[in-house]
Parts: sequence; C-alpha cells; structure tokens
Amino acid sequence: MFTMWISMDDIPAEGRVFSFADADKWEEAFEEFGLACALAEDRVLAAEVFVLPQEEGCLIRGEIKGQLTAPCDRCAEEAAFTLNCSFEEFEPFPGEGKGEGQEDEDEERIDMPLFRRESGQRELNLATVAWEQFSLALPGRQLCASECKGLCSQCGADLNKGACGCEQDQGDLRMAPLRNLKLNK
Repeated sequence: MFTMWISMDDIPAEGRVFSFADADKWEEAFEEFGLACALAEDRVLAAEVFVLPQEEGCLIRGEIKGQLTAPCDRCAEEAAFTLNCSFEEFEPFPGEGKGEGQEDEDEERIDMPLFRRESGQRELNLATVAWEQFSLALPGRQLCASECKGLCSQCGADLNKGACGCEQDQGDLRMAPLRNLKLNK
C-alpha cells in the first residue's frame, strides 16, 4: 500500500488541505488488496483531505471522487459507478488518554499504521486515511442495471440476453399445496 506521511508539526494551527490523485497508486492498492475494480477511462480518482491538528489528535475532513468500474454482482459484466464520498473523523494520537502503567505516547506502535514518530516528529499517513474512507464508500452490491437478471444457476447463461432453456426447479414437492394458499386480511 502506498504511503503519504505528513509531519503534524508542519501543519499550521488553522489546518491544511492535501490532495492526491495518482492513478497508478490507486491501481496498485486495488491489486494489492485483490479489489476487483478499476478506474474508468478518465483514470481520475481524487482525494482531498483537510487536517486540523488538535491537542489530543487531529480532525480529518475530506472527500473522494471518481469514476470506477467493477464486475456486476449478478452477471459479472462490467458496471460503471461514481464514487463521491465525504468524511469527517477525529483520530486520537497513540497513547493519548492512557492512564498510569499503560502505553506511553512516545512508544512506537506497530499496530497503529496511521501515526508514527520520525526524528522526534509525529507523522500522519494520509494514504491510510484515504484508503480506509475509499473502502467504506464502495457500494455493497454493484449492479450493471437495477433490472439485471444475472446468470442461470445451472448453466451459467446470461439471463439478460434471453432464457437459457434449463428446467426451472419447482422447489420441495411437499410444499406444493401451500403455494396456492391465499390469506385474507
């Protein structure tokens, strides 16, 4: 996964905006995480992130916009979709709010790739923030069309192109008498 470390000491008190849209870096991450999506023809997926340092952490606001393609969840044909997400979160610095005997904030934490200490300065990995928000914004089910009929479960034929001719399963024969049951309100 690509990284984009920024020093929290270099960010002014009023905050700072960071932008990145390197198509190759996004595509590397898609491949690394086995994500079956790709950038659309314009190859633009842009993240703009505002970072405002606070005493115990930092406020992070941003948006990610772009056009992507992914296989349809029903028929596996390529489906295009627009990603347009906004986010806002507060990230506490590692070790903040810890009581006595707990982890020291200056101790390097392996399990917290969002922050690190480098040459005495606290750094934030904006790429981690952007990837997390990108992952959360992906649609749960990607369809090429809302009326997509999908694939036949027996022969695999694309039902959007026509019927396949497979015999349709009528279900459990013991339930046949209940199929015509009508309930009165």
